Amino acid sequence: MKLTIPVLAGHQNGKTILTGTISAADIISALTSEALSVNPKAQRSLAGAGANKETTRQLLDDERVHKTPRMKSFVAFQKRVMEELEKGHSDQGFFGALSLAVPEEFKAARVLLVEHDEGVADSPALAVFQSSLRSDQKLGVFIAEPGLGEPAIHIGDGQGRSVGFYAFDKTLTEQVAKIRKHVKKLEAARQDASEEKRLLQEAEKVRDRARRFVSKNDIPFVLYVQTIKNDGAVVGISEEAEKRMYIEGNALNTQAGKEQVIKYETWSPIVVALQQIRESDEFTWMSPDYIEEDAKSIPVKSTKVFTLSTLVQAHSRAMMGSENAALKVPENAFEVVEERDEFVRAFWQRVTKLFGAVWVPPNLDATERLAYLEKRRDEQSVLFSAVFLQALGQLGYTLGKAAQWNAESDVLNQLDKLKRDLSFYAARQNGAYNKQWSAVMMKEKTDKQGQGTGEFNFYNTRDTVQGTHALLSSLVGVSVTGAADDDNDDGDATEEAEQELTGAGRRTP
Repeated sequence: MKLTIPVLAGHQNGKTILTGTISAADIISALTSEALSVNPKAQRSLAGAGANKETTRQLLDDERVHKTPRMKSFVAFQKRVMEELEKGHSDQGFFGALSLAVPEEFKAARVLLVEHDEGVADSPALAVFQSSLRSDQKLGVFIAEPGLGEPAIHIGDGQGRSVGFYAFDKTLTEQVAKIRKHVKKLEAARQDASEEKRLLQEAEKVRDRARRFVSKNDIPFVLYVQTIKNDGAVVGISEEAEKRMYIEGNALNTQAGKEQVIKYETWSPIVVALQQIRESDEFTWMSPDYIEEDAKSIPVKSTKVFTLSTLVQAHSRAMMGSENAALKVPENAFEVVEERDEFVRAFWQRVTKLFGAVWVPPNLDATERLAYLEKRRDEQSVLFSAVFLQALGQLGYTLGKAAQWNAESDVLNQLDKLKRDLSFYAARQNGAYNKQWSAVMMKEKTDKQGQGTGEFNFYNTRDTVQGTHALLSSLVGVSVTGAADDDNDDGDATEEAEQELTGAGRRTP
């Protein structure tokens, strides 16, 4: 399929961008011919998370993508928008814009640019338009002539919408084919097929309405290329750039936490996977209502449970065995997240079942919740410490290795051994410290002379997290073997030691 698309050429952060619109019908044609595709090495499949999932391209080739839950939902949405539009209601259906990219390996793309004085004499409107452009902006036509099965454009952000248009047409076309086949079967058996013929006519009308609908829908796009040579030849962007495009697009779209935007300059698929979990209603304790996103410590009077940095590090540990994997993104991060995400999500589901109601008791108003947390802080409950959550994440990694990252593994049942009453997790009761917890998680306070005071605070370092992980592993009955995937952290501290339960943002000494 030859692509010929009018564009406006501009620039963005050292890259050339081509902006314009393409009809949803043309998107369907481009996907079918494979001129438009999804790079499986740069983003996740519409099949969902987990190992051995088909890529979006495989789902398209096997004509099964329209049967995935996500596509069924989008097809239903399009049908509703179409029907509302036919009633004269246009307050639904905002399909947004696509982020696209010409891959570096594709060499048969070019842009024919319109010079500033071309056509001006024949069109006053064009003269005004061109005069409004900066000197480095130009009109042009993007032309690509891919070979059979060769993608000229990769979808960076918007595969759900793009493939969704295809799925809409495919679903309705299959419905027509199914009814038509039944009509022929009845006619061959010399049976009455009048009702089926009526249903066939209705199905054909819906399909034809849908085709008119997608043909009249223009979808804006931003097409990224590295540069356009003097002869108009297009130089595409690298695969690494495509990965960044997907990660950053998801991060900005979800408006993840403020601290994430500031702190995690290198966006990781681990962070994106965590954000998708946080958006689910089943993980209430991870929601912004209970995660401190604006500070690195939790004040005494706060009703938040953990800081965002602690949560990200815990998830990174569960996924990769290292708290720094969200920052120092491993080269194989996409593949690893794809393989392990389903298990890690199942792990957090089990954790939520165990401790979710402890972290966020239901039906408490703000005053009652604060009183509840003050009691837990007074007894220095380990369940509310950053050390515990990170160690819990590390335990998820240990269980994942034991289960070979199979989300259905019975290994996850071992977590049920952590189900104890709250007093078991109190590090201090009636002024006395539980040596089981204080020995691995805490550090004794000292006075001005450096003498121990007999009081302890949680101490967030690599050693305390690993010690707590070893204790939790023994409690659930799993052995700690093997090194983490990324064990190249600098220094011993996983982060500045946070005293989340015993002081208003104070650090431990």
